[in-house]
Amino acid sequence: MPSSSNNPNPLLQVNHFSRFFHCWLSPLMTKSRKQGTLHLDDLYGVPDYLKSTLLTNKLEENWLDEIKRCPRNPNLIRATLRTMGWKLILLGLLLISLVAPLQIIAVVFLLWHFVNYVTFIAIGYTLLLVLIQPLFSRLFLHLRTEVLKIIDERVKIISEIIKSMRIVKMYCWESAFKRKIRHVRTREMIKTTIFRMCTCIEMILSQNYVSITFLMMYGTMWLFDMKFDTRVFTLSYVLLSYTHQSCVNYFNFAIRDLLNYVVAQKRIRIFLLFDESERDIRLLSTSFNNIVEIDKIDENLVKQTSEVICNLKQAQWEKNEKFSLKNIIFDAHPGDLICIIGPVGFGKSSLLQTLTGEITYFDGKIRLYGSFCYVPQESWIFSSSVKNNILFGKKYNSKLFQRVARATALDTDFVQLSHGENILVGDQGVMLSGGPKARVNMARALYRDADIYLLDDPLSAVDAKICILVTHQIQFLQDATKIIVLDNDEMAQMGTYKELLIPSPSFAQLLEDINQHEQEQQQQPVSLLNQQSMIDSINSEKDRTVKWNVYVLYLRSGVGVILGFLLIIIIFTTQQSIAIFSNWWLAAWSNDESRRHYENSINCMTVQDKKIDRLYRMNDIESSTYRYRRFYIFCVLVFILCFLIFLRTVISQLICLNAGRVLHNKMFKQIIRCPISFFDTNSVGRILNRFTSDIAAMDESLPMTVFDFLVSLSQVLDTIVLVIFLNPWSFIPAIIAASGMLFVRYRFAPCSRDLKRLVGTTRIIRSYHAENICSEEFHYHLDNNTRVNYLIATLNRWSAMRFDWVSIIFIALIIVLAIIVRISQQQFSAVEIALTLTYSLNLMGLFQWTIRQSVEVETQMTSVERILEYCSLEQEPSNQLSFKYRSPANWPSQGRIVFKNVSMSHSKELNSPLIGSSSYFINN
Repeated sequence: MPSSSNNPNPLLQVNHFSRFFHCWLSPLMTKSRKQGTLHLDDLYGVPDYLKSTLLTNKLEENWLDEIKRCPRNPNLIRATLRTMGWKLILLGLLLISLVAPLQIIAVVFLLWHFVNYVTFIAIGYTLLLVLIQPLFSRLFLHLRTEVLKIIDERVKIISEIIKSMRIVKMYCWESAFKRKIRHVRTREMIKTTIFRMCTCIEMILSQNYVSITFLMMYGTMWLFDMKFDTRVFTLSYVLLSYTHQSCVNYFNFAIRDLLNYVVAQKRIRIFLLFDESERDIRLLSTSFNNIVEIDKIDENLVKQTSEVICNLKQAQWEKNEKFSLKNIIFDAHPGDLICIIGPVGFGKSSLLQTLTGEITYFDGKIRLYGSFCYVPQESWIFSSSVKNNILFGKKYNSKLFQRVARATALDTDFVQLSHGENILVGDQGVMLSGGPKARVNMARALYRDADIYLLDDPLSAVDAKICILVTHQIQFLQDATKIIVLDNDEMAQMGTYKELLIPSPSFAQLLEDINQHEQEQQQQPVSLLNQQSMIDSINSEKDRTVKWNVYVLYLRSGVGVILGFLLIIIIFTTQQSIAIFSNWWLAAWSNDESRRHYENSINCMTVQDKKIDRLYRMNDIESSTYRYRRFYIFCVLVFILCFLIFLRTVISQLICLNAGRVLHNKMFKQIIRCPISFFDTNSVGRILNRFTSDIAAMDESLPMTVFDFLVSLSQVLDTIVLVIFLNPWSFIPAIIAASGMLFVRYRFAPCSRDLKRLVGTTRIIRSYHAENICSEEFHYHLDNNTRVNYLIATLNRWSAMRFDWVSIIFIALIIVLAIIVRISQQQFSAVEIALTLTYSLNLMGLFQWTIRQSVEVETQMTSVERILEYCSLEQEPSNQLSFKYRSPANWPSQGRIVFKNVSMSHSKELNSPLIGSSSYFINN
């Protein structure tokens, strides 16, 4: 197994400056820009403390300790925390939990000086949002669980359809299964829509946090005629904005992630609690307390030669299952060929699975001395070359390999194959027909050179070994040293061929029945190769960026291009404009109040000052009416803002969900109408991946990412427009900030896209004792996935740090320009300064979040691109034939089949047809 990376992680060697500012990532980003794309070999290795082998072993130890501590209800979360360490797991949540209380204390301290006990209204609403999150999370957990159940049902049905596509097309069941999948998908969409609507309700409270808090604070101060001014507005807005970010948004994100983790760990926990196969353990008595591994039994019991001892009283899959094997007694020695025969469904294959330990026996004794191999009826071929399928982790021995190839007649197959034994055969051997697959299956067992062979109806027998053969091929029975006849799940007879044939007419009748059954099942092999290799035809490497037509087609599937674009522009722009206007209204009200309370400091010189001066010449009734109007208009603005936030969220979610529904149904409709050659040349897992990970990304991740990006983008654009409108000189720092942001994105985005793409590409055995081989393969791919995710996290920190630098420069320039304009022109009012400062400070986090979300949207749109690719696959001709090709009304009037100049090929890509121009007819 190759190493997960030949490039050591430079983090362990760089200096503190490079480590703190993440400068060690610069060579990787430069390589991504120059090469055009990154490959796994270009990435740095995973740090040692994150190696999957180390973490897996720790988790297994802690899980076993947890089972011992609490056998009835072991806690997977506690085992995981012990494995990863509390500091590593809780680092992000710990920072939030520490910062949030400190920030609340700071808010109380700063606001108390200006608004006294009104401060507790803001803090009370904040705590209310925090406390109701468990209620929402419990509801979300229930809805999420229901959605996952329907998703599992849908994926299971689609998987069965893809695996049985030949039968589906033979019986013309496409329409029936399309209706079935559409029905299940509709149920899934209904549950998902309910889940999203509940999310929208929660968003009204969280996203409108600042406006609702202001409404309660200013309403209280207005009701009790408390003093407030522009300083109160400015300070409150800044403090509440940061409180909203840390105590509300981050807490919501933590709850959402925790919710997903709880659902996932429950599903994983159920899987971990399944009983494991005890193939390496043999019961020496009926007592479960007397269990001894073969490798640890007394040396006096260990045989120097191979041997099989079977004294089986009862064996079942489950303890109370109706089916069971009973009373099977035999032994086998080197050179024996034991044939097991019997009618279909009477336990022949189950007996071999009992010998391998896959089926548990509850009474009796089974001992296998020596290595063994099991060859099943269904050939198991994994996606690799024929050579690797035969070697299956063992070292290559040229002489042994050639001997095995000759013994299984694969040498003649290698001559016909384009690349011989090195040809790629695909998942489940889709590139091979039945004969070569069975021979590869047998060759794998022979290459192991085992002492005991358990053969479930293979091609041929093996000499000089212990062979236990399940077969319907009666020609092998005469060479068998023993024949075991099973009837009604138990051993009916045992002996040699002659011993059973002479005194037992029932045995002769059984042979005749088996022979007749085999003649009915015989089929003429069609070809060695089903198709030329097209395994990667659909998944060729794409361009780095997603094309604009993908966005257009996605929007068209949701609600239409023009309507969808207009809805998004109008709703997001209107909502953000109302939000800015409501804050301006509140700032103007605060400014009026400050002038009303501090008349002695007012010097009305400008026209604007003269208008404001008339405010202070109002009598008490006029002043009270003016304040009423201010407050009630602000209430209306907050109500409109809540409605627009809800409408904005609902419309964006419904557009994305409808696009997911349409594209899923369209993709399934195209898939089920594809020619059978598509399913022969593309693995089930590859096709199913479109209906699992890609659909999940389109239904779950993409809507929230698109929504966050649109919200952040509208806030950034409206803030920049507002700042420039209030102070036109702010156009200069806006250009500088935009240039800096685009430069950072230019450096950051390509590498981030490549890493996100690589994340998507990095996500029978027991009887060969090959678990370690498969585990090493799994850990290799898991380490690849870990190092990609590790680089994504550090790259995000690199970009966030530089985005913050650009934001700080922008804010500093805005403040300096505001001071200069205020001093030089005296036309920059306190309201305008307050709005400029508050909105500029909000850009600190919005800049980087908007850029990062834009990259994330582009990355997740690759799932939509792959789905759209499957929506344009080649289709079979329509089931509805033209009138001249339809059968006459009196058909069939003759029992006759006519082939006239027929040519047939499995695929257009084949160089020569399997059947040339042939003509013949068959009469009744």
